[in-house]
Amino acid sequence: MNDKPGTIRLDFLSELKKTLADPLFLCIAAALLLAVVTAIILLVRKKRKRTRSAVNIAVANVHGIGGRDSQQDAFAVSSLSDAELFKSRGVLAVLADGMGGMSFGSEISGIVVASMMEAFQRGDVPESPGDTLMRLVRLADEKVADFLGGHANSSGGSTVVAVIVKDKALDYISVGDSRVCLIRDGRMETLCRAHNYGTELDELAQKGVYTAEYAAAHPYRHALTSFIGIKDLNKIDRSFRSISIRPGDRVLLMSDGVFNTLSDDRIVKCMKPDIYASADALEKAVMNEKAPDQDNYTAVLIDCSPKNY
Repeated sequence: MNDKPGTIRLDFLSELKKTLADPLFLCIAAALLLAVVTAIILLVRKKRKRTRSAVNIAVANVHGIGGRDSQQDAFAVSSLSDAELFKSRGVLAVLADGMGGMSFGSEISGIVVASMMEAFQRGDVPESPGDTLMRLVRLADEKVADFLGGHANSSGGSTVVAVIVKDKALDYISVGDSRVCLIRDGRMETLCRAHNYGTELDELAQKGVYTAEYAAAHPYRHALTSFIGIKDLNKIDRSFRSISIRPGDRVLLMSDGVFNTLSDDRIVKCMKPDIYASADALEKAVMNEKAPDQDNYTAVLIDCSPKNY
């Protein structure tokens, strides 16, 4: 206790040197250092895993005017960078095809997409994905009715297809004849029922009311029997039970400018391991057909592969 404050005794330095040279001390120190480093690595890996799981869906799109004078298609996908939105409500993709033969096709498809996306991202929706999609479609129909109400003697409409991917499950909804498809194991399945006169003719042909040839050749096959903007919207096709998503599945939303130009087999052949390469191949295939009156074409491709989901 006679040492001056702030000084180090020589015998302390000697003891410290002996301790640092002790093999047992070195082993304990090395073990502690290894434990700390391991804990840090595991923490970083866990954090990275959580970050990936918040955005582990890849989305690509195709969108072109084709041979038309204006773009009547519209689409949107909810934010993939918002981890909280992804966790609570999943990912919403919406595609709308404005009816070019009626007034305000582009305006109405834009209203449909914007109103659905804004309500979804605000959280103004039920908890169930299926109920959410129904609420969004009803909201879009109300917005379009308000728009048309402000334009006397005008008519207009749009198809819409939308999906929510959440918790490795898919829910969809459809009005009109745009398509939602599931690509799995090299095959493509159309999930929704088309609301057009052709569907009704084919069903009547199966019952023997018409011949299959008559149904196939009818000039009004593509006339829509349900669309956003119709006076009484009662034909809505939806999933009443969520569809489980498997590793490698892809979800494809398309306007008729894609599926009326390419066969299902041709679309599947466009699917590459990389989702963005798949979108490029799909657009090139549409353009390579060189259809003289190519319709607006839009596709949204959602990749649920093992590396992305």
